[in-house]
Amino acid sequence: MAIELLAPAGSVEALRAACIAGADAVYIGGNRYGARAYAENPETEELLEAIRLIHRLGKKLYLTVNTLMKDSELEELGVWMKPFYEQGIDAVIVQDYGAVRLFREMFPDLPVHASTQMAVTGPDGVRLLQKLGISRVVPARELSLDELKRIRKETGIELETFIHGALCYSYSGQCLMSSMIGGRSGNRGRCAGICRLPYRTECGADSGKRELYPLNMKDLCTLHLIPQLIEAGISSFKIEGRMKKPEYTAGTVAVYRRAVDAYLNGSWEEYDSRKDKELLTDLYNRDGFTDGYYFRHNSSGMIALENEKLKGKRAEAARKAIEGIRDRLNGKEAEKCLQMPLRGSLRLYSGEQGTCTLTADLSKKGFQGKNSVSVKVSTDILEKARNTGTDAEQIRSQFMKTGGSPFRFEDLKSDIGPDVFVPVRLIKNLRRSALKEMEKAVTEEYSRCSIQRKEPAGGTSGSSCLPDRTARGTGHPDIYASVLTEQQAEALLSSGAGKILYAVCLPPELAKYAEKLKENNMKTFLALPYVCRQEKLHIKEKTEKMLSDPLWDGILVRNLEEAGLIVRLQNEHAFVPGEVILDASLYTMNCEAVSVFKSWGFQVRTLPYELNFHELRRQNTEGSQLVVYGRTPMMISSQCVRKTMGSCSGKTGWTGITDRTGRRFPVYSSCGDCFNVIYNSLPTSLLREYDAVRHLHCGSVRMDFTDETSEQVVRIIKEAGVVFGQDPAGNTVFPDLSATRGHFRRGIE
Repeated sequence: MAIELLAPAGSVEALRAACIAGADAVYIGGNRYGARAYAENPETEELLEAIRLIHRLGKKLYLTVNTLMKDSELEELGVWMKPFYEQGIDAVIVQDYGAVRLFREMFPDLPVHASTQMAVTGPDGVRLLQKLGISRVVPARELSLDELKRIRKETGIELETFIHGALCYSYSGQCLMSSMIGGRSGNRGRCAGICRLPYRTECGADSGKRELYPLNMKDLCTLHLIPQLIEAGISSFKIEGRMKKPEYTAGTVAVYRRAVDAYLNGSWEEYDSRKDKELLTDLYNRDGFTDGYYFRHNSSGMIALENEKLKGKRAEAARKAIEGIRDRLNGKEAEKCLQMPLRGSLRLYSGEQGTCTLTADLSKKGFQGKNSVSVKVSTDILEKARNTGTDAEQIRSQFMKTGGSPFRFEDLKSDIGPDVFVPVRLIKNLRRSALKEMEKAVTEEYSRCSIQRKEPAGGTSGSSCLPDRTARGTGHPDIYASVLTEQQAEALLSSGAGKILYAVCLPPELAKYAEKLKENNMKTFLALPYVCRQEKLHIKEKTEKMLSDPLWDGILVRNLEEAGLIVRLQNEHAFVPGEVILDASLYTMNCEAVSVFKSWGFQVRTLPYELNFHELRRQNTEGSQLVVYGRTPMMISSQCVRKTMGSCSGKTGWTGITDRTGRRFPVYSSCGDCFNVIYNSLPTSLLREYDAVRHLHCGSVRMDFTDETSEQVVRIIKEAGVVFGQDPAGNTVFPDLSATRGHFRRGIE
């Protein structure tokens, strides 16, 4: 059973450390497009040399291209990627659907792995990705071992899961907190770590009393779970830490190398993990470790509420551990680990050409094709010594000196005539030429030739997303609203909102209002949950039944698993879902991503929160939906603030957290599906941006109501009716609510 131990590298130094420590593969970012923009990411030439190094060692290098991309960036992606592809990069780890599509067209033989930033939570979503040509998935870290087994069994996809390192509070890729607060988008590799800051909570014994760290996840450590993870069929064990130092990388990889080998070699019972876990604790941890979500949905024990730093004896132990690792990284054995072992034969006789043949064994090193590669180089005709020939052992010893080169001899056979004259300069030149040819031969085993990008079949080119200003309509957009509470639904029924609203999006628990809303001249959409998990299979099965109910005129889809579910139902049962709207949490930041979803049958999207007006204006937004009012969902989390603070009631409801500046963020606990949504402290309102919104020519606009009162709901809907022309005779004033325009004017880095 082959298990890949995958190490992080935020620099070439960390990559070398990972190789020395025994990693099978390394993932690293380049100078663009990576989710760790603040790491010491290598420049192009450095990265190309890193690819050559990793392949000489028989290991693999994965390039992280795991950020969302704007159209202008996507246009440059292929050119940026070309030299790494040609050098033989082993795979790319990708978040953006448009980037996946581009890679499959430009580099069809390049393996593409779905990043955990895609928030993959089940087999239906995986099947969609397989249609795109994804060969490996890094699922959401929140999945249980049983869920991972099910995905593996139902789809056969390779799974790569995290076994150690930092955990995000939010489902990866579903966090806009850093983006909305400071403009540093986590989806663009610039997360400011807002979850690591202190907050006052409104629940539990410490309610409002002191600042704690309710969003601060402990670091993951699964050392004791290695047997279960291997038996679950996981292909690759991933260590987090591209922002960490090389010593951390080396120490962590070495520990897990010992653990994985102990199980695979049948010596797990003899393996003592206590010392290794102590070393991991010394290297880095946040108030202890957690073994993550593999056997639990969430837990207050996974949160480091106090966020204490290492001090006293523990800090001293950490210093010694790091110094010890640093010494090993700089030692002679470490140098040997970075050299490719060779077998060689040397023939030197007077009166004939000297020859050197070198062979590298590739059969155990992950190379495709050949089991070995050989090169042969020759000298000019060698002269006969005037007196005594050059000492054979001296020649052999001199020839084997490869220090500082990428190679080392593990065996050298020599056949040297007794009377041959071989000057030292000739030996050095022969060795240099042979090693140069070997490096070229090894590199060529991985080298590829780029192809010209072809227009995809069916004419679904991303260019269809570009604006056609000659065909713009002049009508007013339809107005949608989504509600979260019974009071808000009642307000719609009693306010005459049917004169203004085209449709209302209801969560499953408010389905009883659908018929009444239709009677009031409003279409009804089923708003699916932010999270869809196999863990809650009974909820998923109930959702399947609800989808086919003629009560619904359409569906609001919020994640990849739900999109995959709809496609599967259409294929298996000729299911006709009515109008389907993709929510903003399914990112369509560029035209290629729009085309991907259209190829799956999804025609209407909610425009991304992180694109500003000018960026949206460059796309074809006709038929799209724009959120013009509502609190932006900042984090979607499997954790629960109320449970963390010891006040879980098991009932859906609200609480809140307040940061050091006094901003209060409402927190909604959806207990049926067991996830939390942390909303922005202020709602986003584009009601005063009518002219700009009108120029986007969206098919519809939407207001997302979360914690608003009935009165606020009515006032905002009436204002929208005036602004967007459904109630032009109305006479209202803008609600006296503090609001933000979000990224509509400022954009993100």
